[in-house]
Amino acid sequence: MTNNQHNRLDNDIVKFKETMLTQYGIEIIVFQKLHNEGEYRPTLQQIHKACITVMHMLYPELQNINKLSELNRTKDLVMFRKIYCHIGHSMRYTCHAVGKYIKRDHSSVVHSRNSVDDMLYIKDKSYMNAFDKINKLINTYVGIIPNNIQKQT
Repeated sequence: MTNNQHNRLDNDIVKFKETMLTQYGIEIIVFQKLHNEGEYRPTLQQIHKACITVMHMLYPELQNINKLSELNRTKDLVMFRKIYCHIGHSMRYTCHAVGKYIKRDHSSVVHSRNSVDDMLYIKDKSYMNAFDKINKLINTYVGIIPNNIQKQT
């Protein structure tokens, strides 16, 4: 398939999901097939939703924040924004695509990714707890993420 065909297919999937939600009140989660490898991965929207859900569970005082793109430097929000960047990139989305979704540039995504790597390496409790809960939520509601998805270089 060409990129144009993939874009049309993605648009058809979005329209179908919206139709199911508006007409029947059913929210559908659709697995997206990687165009080349035949593997599955969650969408950036699903990763974002998982991050927001876990943020609200762990930090009820942030209930009023519904987007990671908010211009807010609260320590806990920044942590979830960084984790979103790390997970999005590890699912083989480009830094540009991950950053665009949260209104940041690619260098912010690279910095966030490296920062989360460092925090997980030193076993920071807040990062490890949030990271584990987000991954469990993604695995539960999106599907089992294959371990062989390689990071881009």
